[in-house]
Formats: sequence, structure tokens, C-alpha cells
Amino acid sequence: MADWSELPRDLLDLISRKIDILRDYRQFGAVCSSWRSVAIKNPWQCQFQSFPKLVIPGEIKNSETRQCLEAIPDNKGYFSFCKSINEKASQKKLSVPHQYYCCGSNSLGWLVLINNSFEMQLFNPLSEVKFKLPSSKTLPPANEGFTRFCKYYVNKAVISSDPTYSTSSHQTIVLIIYAGAPPRLAFCKLGDESWTPIETPNRNYLDAIYYKDKFYAVYNRGGCDIIDIIDNQAAVEEYALRPPEEQYTWDLYVIESKGELYLAVRILRYDDDSDYGSDSGSGSEGDEDDNLDNEGHNDYEDNKSGNRDHHKSHEDDENDHNDGADNKSDNSDHKSHENDDDSDDDDHKHGADNDSDNDDDHNDGTDNKSDNSDPDRYPIFIDWYRTVRFRVYKLEEGEKDGIKKWTRMKSIGDNAFFVGSNSSFALQASDYFGCCKPNSIYFTDSHKPVPWIKPIRHDIGIFNLENKSVDSIFPVDFKPVRPPPFWFTPNV
Repeated sequence: MADWSELPRDLLDLISRKIDILRDYRQFGAVCSSWRSVAIKNPWQCQFQSFPKLVIPGEIKNSETRQCLEAIPDNKGYFSFCKSINEKASQKKLSVPHQYYCCGSNSLGWLVLINNSFEMQLFNPLSEVKFKLPSSKTLPPANEGFTRFCKYYVNKAVISSDPTYSTSSHQTIVLIIYAGAPPRLAFCKLGDESWTPIETPNRNYLDAIYYKDKFYAVYNRGGCDIIDIIDNQAAVEEYALRPPEEQYTWDLYVIESKGELYLAVRILRYDDDSDYGSDSGSGSEGDEDDNLDNEGHNDYEDNKSGNRDHHKSHEDDENDHNDGADNKSDNSDHKSHENDDDSDDDDHKHGADNDSDNDDDHNDGTDNKSDNSDPDRYPIFIDWYRTVRFRVYKLEEGEKDGIKKWTRMKSIGDNAFFVGSNSSFALQASDYFGCCKPNSIYFTDSHKPVPWIKPIRHDIGIFNLENKSVDSIFPVDFKPVRPPPFWFTPNV
């Protein structure tokens, strides 16, 4: 009988290309030296190993690891992350303690983590190398009535470079968007003891990216500012005007692909318990969305439970819509951050298998004894929400010198966008041979725990720009746990 190690190299190469699951591929490379030599030289599999993973919390609050879901084939020839909670998926553990919230990451495998003690760090879960960042307690308070910090005080973090190679002449910089009225910006360099706030126009910043040696931050109406950090000074300059058809949203993402910037606006529907694909986001709804001249600007539409006033109260707040005016809104966003220890308790009452183990998961070191059911504090509860579609724009030259504009795109071609609470990025679908669908947007939960939303499931799926359909890539019956899932891109 022939030795396995003596199989022809061409045959081994063919076998390796038929392996779709990273775990199995690693086992293939561990058989013997000849098999390993084939595994490490197969460029397609190297790309597959770097394909994004979906990271979800561990089973108990004290867990030192989280489940890292790898893509598995679906019946359409593409990949999903788990077709059913009871079905076998490609899983492994990732060394990210449950107590940490991931507020940022990059394509080099680095995460920005913050815990209940407000400690922040850059962490690589594969090498387990970490770099200390300033505590979130060094940030300014959100508003005059602000009483305490929590780990959700930082909305988003962006990393400029690989911290492993940070030098005095080329230091790694971390930019954050943190809670405020409106949300504000701050930065630090490795080794700093505190965060440096950035003086900006009065904008509701929602997302940011590091692009061409500068940071770019977008705000809730879709406009974009450049933040150029030199030494310890940050200069802010208007870069792009908002899209004319975008008036107000809390869910948008800035993405770089092949040297160009895109803006993805996420449309949510609240109090709708139908599954993905029930209306496919198409039909009359899709036709209406295509008609840009007649398109409505309400991002929270078709509220079937009569809770529309909750959203209207935000839309009627002109201060939130005025980019330059003083924002003296009701600070409901900051209430959500300040009181998320309550809301997390409530989250766990409504779903996850680890409810009993997570009662104080996000207590954040504080002792909040208030009651979320107080109608004066939280008059409206939303039982669920789901993503129904996206609008996509590409940054192009504008009519005004030096100011760009966003142009509506009906297609993103070979691109596959990945968006979520921690990062937004693009892949070329053709580079991954069926791992992801072109002209599509993969999305995870983007909302942090807030007192007025009681999620009953994860909002995780894929939106197809061609037919405007939304499909699940995660079991809809898997009830939410906190912290929310995030994308992780290994550097292999």
C-alpha cells in the first residue's frame, strides 16, 4: 500500500483546491511535510484563510474566548457563516475575553478593545500581542448631566497602521468616535497617557476610515471631513458634501475599494418580525427606492406597530439635522450609553442561552438601580429591527473646487462590502472564488444595547444590490447576546 506522503503533487494540489473550510485545510497541511508544502504554496487557500470571520460572544460572561465562525458552503455555491444553530459550522475559538467590547479593527488582524474598567488596548488575538491605549476615562464627558463612563462610550475606533512597526517617526495613531452631543472625535498615539479631543464642526460623526495617510470621518447626513494629524495637532477640513437625497440617518459606513471611497447607507425597519426574504426588499419598495427624485427620506419606515412617533421625535429635532448649529437635543444617545448596564440586563432577559450567566455582563463597574420601564425615561420600546436595504454612493469630483460629491451607485460590481459596528471594508469577490457574492453587502448588528430596543435576534445578513434582496448568513433563531458580533480579518 502506497504511503500517503508519496501521493503525486498534482493530485495533492487538486485535493487542496477542493477544501472549502479553513479548519479542514489546516488539517490537510498537518498530515506530513509533503502535504504541508502544497498547502502553504496554494495562493487561493492563502486568500481563503484571510477571508473575514464572524466573531460572536462566548457562552458565559467570564469566557476568555469567543466563537469564530468561518464561512461554510451553502446550497447556492456561495458561503454563509452558519445555516442553522444546530447545524455543524466551521468554528474555532478566538482569544478575545467576553468582557471586552470590540469597537474597531483593521485588515491586519488588530482589534481595539475596551472593558468594564474602561481600559483600552490594541490586541492581536492570533499572536496575543497587545498595546495599551489611554483609558476612556480620559475623554471629556458627553454632556453637562453626564454621570459615568461605560465601555460603549466609544462608538468606533480606527487604526492608522500596524502597531508592531510603530516608530517615533511613523507612529500608529488611533482615532475614535465617542459619545457626545453630538458624537465627537479624539485621537492618541501609542504611548500616550490620555486621549486628545479634536475640535470639529458640530457634526454627528458615525464612521471613519484611514485613507491615503489621513483620517476621513462621515457624519449622519453623509458629508465627509478630513482629519489630518501632524505631531499632536489635528486639522479638520470639509471634504465631501452630503448626498442630496440623504437627510438623516444613524447607520452609514465609509468603505475603501481599489483606492476609491464609497458610502453605504443602511435602511432599517423597526417592529417588523418577518424573516429576511419575506419581501426581499424589492417589488414596489425597491421601485420606489430606485426613483431618486421621489424617494422619501425616512430611514425608519413602514413601522407596523404604531411606534412611528419614536422615530419622528428624532426627525423633528432640527438641531440634529443642522450640521453647523449648536446641538441641544435630548441626548437620548448618551442616555443609551450611560444606562446600557440596564439595557444589557434586559437584552439577556429576551434571548440568549447564557442569560443566567450574563445578568451583569455590561454593568460597567457601576451600580444603576433605575428601572428601564419608567415611561418618563424610556417611553417607547422597540421589540426588534431588521435591515431591509442599502443605498450606495461613490466619491467623485464635485463642482466646487476641492470639495467632492457622492454619486449614487446602482451596482458595486465585483465588490463585496463588509460593514458592522467595528469596521467597514471591501473585498473583490473574484479573488475568493465563490467565498462571497459580488455586488453585495455583508452586514452584522450595528446597534449597541440601548434601553428602548429589546432585540429578539441578530440583524446579520447579506444585501444584493442587483435584486435588492436580503438573505440571512446567520440563524435567525439565534437570539442576541452581548457584546455584539464583529468581523475579524486574520493577517496570514
